[in-house]
Amino acid sequence: MDMIKSIEINKVKGIDNLKLELNLIPNKPSIFVAPNGFGKSSITIAFDSISATRLNISKEYWHNAKENKDCFIKIIETSDKTETELIANTSINTIGTKFDIQVINNKVTSEAKMMNINGFNIPKANKVIKDIVLINSIPEKVYLDYSVTKFREQYSLNKYIIPNLDGLVSSKNFILGLGKCKKSLDNILRKKRINEHITELEESFQKVTIKQKDFNSTYDDFDLINKILEDCDIQTIIKVYNKLLAPLTNINKVIHIIQIINIYKKNKENFPKIYKRALYEKRKESLETLVNSIDRKKRIVTITEQKGKLLVKFVKANMISNGETDLICFLIYLEKIKYSEIHKDLILIIDEVFDYLDDANIIIVQKYISSFINDFLLTERKIYPIIMTHLDPNVFKNYYFSKMKIYYLNDFNIAIDNEVKKIITDRKKLTDDEQKDYIGKYYLHFHNENVDLSEVFNKFGLSDKYNTSEKFKIRADEEMKKYINDEKCDYILVLCSLRISIEEYIYYKLENKYKSAFLEEKMTINKISYAENIGLDIPENFQLLSVLYNDFMHLDKSADPQNKKILFLASKLDNIFIKYMIKSTIISIKEQNPNFVEK
Repeated sequence: MDMIKSIEINKVKGIDNLKLELNLIPNKPSIFVAPNGFGKSSITIAFDSISATRLNISKEYWHNAKENKDCFIKIIETSDKTETELIANTSINTIGTKFDIQVINNKVTSEAKMMNINGFNIPKANKVIKDIVLINSIPEKVYLDYSVTKFREQYSLNKYIIPNLDGLVSSKNFILGLGKCKKSLDNILRKKRINEHITELEESFQKVTIKQKDFNSTYDDFDLINKILEDCDIQTIIKVYNKLLAPLTNINKVIHIIQIINIYKKNKENFPKIYKRALYEKRKESLETLVNSIDRKKRIVTITEQKGKLLVKFVKANMISNGETDLICFLIYLEKIKYSEIHKDLILIIDEVFDYLDDANIIIVQKYISSFINDFLLTERKIYPIIMTHLDPNVFKNYYFSKMKIYYLNDFNIAIDNEVKKIITDRKKLTDDEQKDYIGKYYLHFHNENVDLSEVFNKFGLSDKYNTSEKFKIRADEEMKKYINDEKCDYILVLCSLRISIEEYIYYKLENKYKSAFLEEKMTINKISYAENIGLDIPENFQLLSVLYNDFMHLDKSADPQNKKILFLASKLDNIFIKYMIKSTIISIKEQNPNFVEK
C-alpha cells in the first residue's frame, strides 16, 4: 500500500530535529494534533519553503536566527513495498520529483501607522491581508469562430436541418466540453471509416428536398445513423454534451454532433488558447460566486484584474473577525490550488485554519476539503491532506471527515494504568446492591471518609491496588509529583489528583457547618459555586483548570479503544503553560492550607 512512512525536519525555525513516524494513508484527512508551542507552524514553514530546486528557508525562519547549511526536510515514502527516501535541502529537491507541495496557512499580518494625536505620534496597528494572486497571467481573449450561415452554405438543399448553435458556442461550458472530448474529436478527424459514414450521410441530404415535417421519419430507420452513433468516440461526445443531445431524435443528434466536429475542426489550431480563456472565465466566475456567497454586502473582498493578473483584494480587513478572515482566505486558496496545474501526487498542508473557527464554519471548511479530495481523485493521483491543529479531534468527527486519521505529534512521557481507566469507564457498574455511586463520590471527588470497595472490586475482577479510596488518592498524588518533576506518569491519575486537591483545599477552608452540604454537591463546578455563594474566595486557576479535570470523566472505552481521548488530554497537560498553572496551583494549595496533608 502506498503511504508516507515518515517525515523528518532538521534546523527549521523552532525545530532542531524532529522525526515523525506516521504511515500516512493517501486520500483521507490526516489530523496532526499538538499543543501550541510544539512546532506545527515550523513544520508548515518547512514544507512551504520547498522550491522547485531546493529548500529555501527565508532569514526570518532560520533556526536560532542562524543560516544552517544542514537544514532539510526528508520524506520516506513507500510504494509497492519499496521504500524511497526523498529530501529537500539547500542544494537539492528530490521531493519535487514525486510530490507537489501546497500550503494554506494564516495570511493575516499587521502594519503600524503613526497617528498624530495632540502632538504625539502614536502607532496604531491595522490588520492587513496581502493581495492574493489567483492567476499570474490572464489569457488573451480568443473565442470560437462560428457562423451558422457558412455551415448552411455547404448545403444546396435542406439547409434548415443545420441548427443554429450561436448562443451555445459562445458559452464557456460548450468550449470546456470540447476540451473534455478533445482526444475523441482528434480521433474522429483521423478515422477513415467514421468520416466516410458522415460524408455519405451528408450527401444523402442533398439528393432530394425533404419537407421539414417529414425529415425525422425519412431517416428514422436509416442504418447509417446507427453506425455513426455506435462509434466509441462519438459516444464520448454524447456523454459530454448529454444535456444538449439527450432530448433529440437520433438523426438530429447526429446532425448536432457533425456540427460540433466541424466547429472543433475549424478552430483546432487556436483551440488551446480558446480553451485556456474559457477556463479562466469559468474560474473567475466560480470565485466571484464563492466570494459573494460569503461577503454578500461586498464590503470585504473584491476580485479584480490588474496588470495582467487576477487578484483578490481585502478592502477592509479590520471590519471582519479572525474567523471570517480565516474562512475566506482558506476557501480562496483552496480554489487557487484546485485550478493549479498539478501533475504529481499532492501534499496539502493546512495550518491555523480550523483553530479559530466556530462550529458552523468548521463544517463548511470540512465540506470543501472533502469535495477537493474527491475532485482530486478524479485525476487518478494521490493526495495527502495534513491538517495542523491544537483542537480536540472530536470536533472533526462528522460525515465529511468520517475517514480521517489522527496523529498525536507529542512524544508523551505517559503511562496508562488500565485498571484506573476501567474504574472510570465502568464507574456506573462498580456498585453494591444499593446501586450507590461510590466511585464518583469517594474516588473522583474529595471526601473526608475512606471507603473500602474490596467486595465490589473482587466481584468485577479488579485487584486490591485501588480497593479503597485512600489508596486511590495516595497513588494519584504520587503521579502528580512525577508530572510536576517531568517524569513518566499516568495523566488520568494526575487529573484525578488535581481535582481532588482543589476540592480538599476548599473543604478545609469552609466552616464546619457547610462541609456536609459541600460534599453532597455532585460536580466540582457546583461545589465551587456553593463555596463562592457562602463567601469563600476561590483562586482563579480552580475554574480555569476545570476544562481539564472535568474532561477525563467522560472516557468511553467503547468509543476510544486506542486511548485517543487520553492522548489528547496528555497533549493539553504537556503544554508548558498548563503545566505551570497546575504546578503553581498545587504549590499554592499546600502553602495556604494547613489542613492539607501531603500523602
